[in-house]
Amino acid sequence: MSEDKTGEAIAVGRSVNFSAAIVAIAFLGSVAGIRFVTLDDRWYAAWAWHNTWIPTALQIAAEQGRFPKLTSFLQFLPYLTDSAVLQGALRLLTILGGAWIAGRLLEKVTDRPGLAASFVILFFAFAQNSNEHNLFVAYPFAWEFSWLCWMIGVFGLIAAIERGSMALACWGAIIWLTGLQEGFLPQTAVHLVVAYTYWRLGRKSWNFLVPYFLGLSIWLATWLLWRASHTSLYEGSQLALDEPFSVILRTTANYTFGGVPFATFLYGGASLSIEVIRQSLGTLSVIKAAAVFFGAIGVANYVRLRSRPIPWRNYLGLSLVLTFLAFAPNMVIGLTPKYQEWMRLGSHAYLYSHFSYYAWIALLCLWLSALFLRFKSRYFAIMTASILSLGSILTDALNFNVNSEQRQMGRRWDSMLGFFESDLFESLPRDSSFWFRDASVSGSEKDDAVYWQYVAKARTGKDVHVTSDLRLAQSSSGGGSYLYLYDEPRSENQYVLVAPFLTNTMLAPSSSTRVFGSGFEPMSNPWIVSSRRVWVFPNSLNQKVHISGTFVCEGSDCSSSISVDGKALPTIFNKTFSVSATSVVDENGVEVLEVATSRPFDVTSVSVDFPRTLPPAEAPVEISMDEHIGDQGGAQSYDWTRAECDSTLWLKNLDRDQQRFDIVGKIISSYPQYVEIASDDGNQKMRVGLPANSPQEFVFPFVAHSGLSALHLRCEPIVSTEGAADSRGSLRLMSVGLRMRDGGIGN
Repeated sequence: MSEDKTGEAIAVGRSVNFSAAIVAIAFLGSVAGIRFVTLDDRWYAAWAWHNTWIPTALQIAAEQGRFPKLTSFLQFLPYLTDSAVLQGALRLLTILGGAWIAGRLLEKVTDRPGLAASFVILFFAFAQNSNEHNLFVAYPFAWEFSWLCWMIGVFGLIAAIERGSMALACWGAIIWLTGLQEGFLPQTAVHLVVAYTYWRLGRKSWNFLVPYFLGLSIWLATWLLWRASHTSLYEGSQLALDEPFSVILRTTANYTFGGVPFATFLYGGASLSIEVIRQSLGTLSVIKAAAVFFGAIGVANYVRLRSRPIPWRNYLGLSLVLTFLAFAPNMVIGLTPKYQEWMRLGSHAYLYSHFSYYAWIALLCLWLSALFLRFKSRYFAIMTASILSLGSILTDALNFNVNSEQRQMGRRWDSMLGFFESDLFESLPRDSSFWFRDASVSGSEKDDAVYWQYVAKARTGKDVHVTSDLRLAQSSSGGGSYLYLYDEPRSENQYVLVAPFLTNTMLAPSSSTRVFGSGFEPMSNPWIVSSRRVWVFPNSLNQKVHISGTFVCEGSDCSSSISVDGKALPTIFNKTFSVSATSVVDENGVEVLEVATSRPFDVTSVSVDFPRTLPPAEAPVEISMDEHIGDQGGAQSYDWTRAECDSTLWLKNLDRDQQRFDIVGKIISSYPQYVEIASDDGNQKMRVGLPANSPQEFVFPFVAHSGLSALHLRCEPIVSTEGAADSRGSLRLMSVGLRMRDGGIGN
């Protein structure tokens, strides 16, 4: 290669590496902050906090018939620190290291410079997240550690053969065995392929396999001895060899193809729509797509400058090895009854599908480099880069909702741990009890109560009792309290609510009172559980909190005084209370709001909202209530002096029986344009045509389920408004209100 081309190749290589780094950082940034995705992760953290992780690891190994190895204990490693930053760094850097080493390994076996950066770009461009034990967000560190050990072990074998060093072979075998788990056994065949390939090239190779297979023999003997003395009923470690071969093959193939790019879309695990793509097009997604585009063009130029043709039979041979590596991680679980049953129930991916994804990306990377070498046209490179960039955008859209849900789930632990660290929890007697109503950890209120009781003990050392049984909590000698954890859908607003029960004030309800017991089902002997004090621990960027509840009244008089953090407030309503205040920070640095009333209130009626703030406009947005017409078929209207064109209206429906509304409003625009009004899921839509400076009324039929719903307004200019920089922002929503379509009484 000439000196000029060498300098150009170096410059192109640096730009490709830079693009690869940007793509990796953008993807890892999109999943940063996600924690506690699986039930296993949640309990690994609790056991680590309780400092019982070593005996727990041994107990799990005994119960599941898997002999204890280093990886059995590494499951707990991330949670030995309380720092979410260090936990995230350990997980994300291990993923990044795995992708880079895999790319280097592919570059080594193909002798094709630039494939490492190309692999990293494609790996993170099409990386998918899901709720099916996805290793991008679940089981931090342990499984990626095993994968890193396997790849380094292969590197060690290659280096040992090329340098004729048995010492390198021994070190490679030790590293490989350090991370070896049962599911990685079929990939041992790759060591044979490496030795055979070098033997065909006339190199002495077979003797360097001795340390690997000697170590494997010891590993298998130890495994068999442990299994013989620790029988297990765990279906995930049993072999269903009596099943038809077709079932084994289908299970293996199912989880293998669960790792292909766009698998979540192909299997129906995630859906694409224009609305989802629009929402997902944030800064990280755009930067990532641009880096994929320029990185792909750089790879095409680098291949053109540095690569030499490779015989097609070599491509086919390596493709066969990579296809085997895609299936190999799922061969063991394909033999187990647990995952055969999961496959029948509709599961399409498991943690081993993550390692199949490595092989699929390696195949894509290999053949893409071949195409770039075959078609050296600049137009072909631009077209291919555009397709890959679009694929990155669509992948981000597929990941968008699941990322949001998982990040929100992880915030639940921040909310609960904040309560455990608060002054209030610190002041409670050790034998206090909590009636807990939430099932987000395990799907069962009873099991969740057990979990949080264990976590409370692990984090604070305090023996409190958490139960889903109201009667047990009420009968506690240390006093009982109502404990509730709430997640606001599609937002970062969460809170923990605590209200101590009043002694002997559980009153029989009237027939119209709605009360709930364990499992959110009406109790056979229902009661109203009352309190005069409630603490709210918000976990939100919004410091202002709105709290409301219903008093327990005897007769017509329901008057009560109310105070927030010791400051008396005026009462507006007779049978309910409704206050808004800003949270304060207690001595332990935890945000909290305390509300006290002179009259008891029903603890299950207390709800907490976080006031919304409108998106910023050119001028301050003013909102004022115009008129409240009435509750029976009436409308409640607001006047907005200005609204941005891409805006969201939030509707909170408090009536479980009333869901059908007409949203009535009047809009005016400075420019001719269409306004599309759409529900949050995109199933309900209408368009309103707006002439310039002419008010238009609209009636939008809307189904608002109980809870929070969103309505989106988007503008599309009808004619060009050349010179008008803010034409799409010149929308004025003159009035908007709700009208009940069924004529009923609602909240």
